Amino acid sequence: MPELRSSAYDSTATQLTAGVAVETDKKGEAEQPVMRTALTSNGAGLFRVCWGRYRGRVICTFNYSDINHQSVVLVTASEGDEANSTASPQRFIGSADFTVTSIAPFDGGVRFAVQIIGWDEPIPFWSDIVIMDGFPPGFIRA
Repeated sequence: MPELRSSAYDSTATQLTAGVAVETDKKGEAEQPVMRTALTSNGAGLFRVCWGRYRGRVICTFNYSDINHQSVVLVTASEGDEANSTASPQRFIGSADFTVTSIAPFDGGVRFAVQIIGWDEPIPFWSDIVIMDGFPPGFIRA
């Protein structure tokens, strides 16, 4: 199970590591990310992370030993309630748009960028990180 920690560095970005790290050009309040997990015994699984309150471009790093550079990892992001209780999070479509880009697995984790668009104040955001069981059999060069 990944260990949760938070760190901020770089004057132009904030990084969360969750394992959780975040990188943004407009950091919100520093806080501890909250993670909920559903794992299978073979390394595949689903992680739900509340990264905290941020705005702008956020680069997230999720550390997990079963991920390697060939892993297939899918990521979604949305606005949601604060992670103030053990209740299931209420995620919703608000006025801010979220895009997830540049999903890049590496040996020991995955990094991805989330762009929070159209909102000036830091808002709480969640991501679901899905780790697929198995690897692509090769690649196609286009």
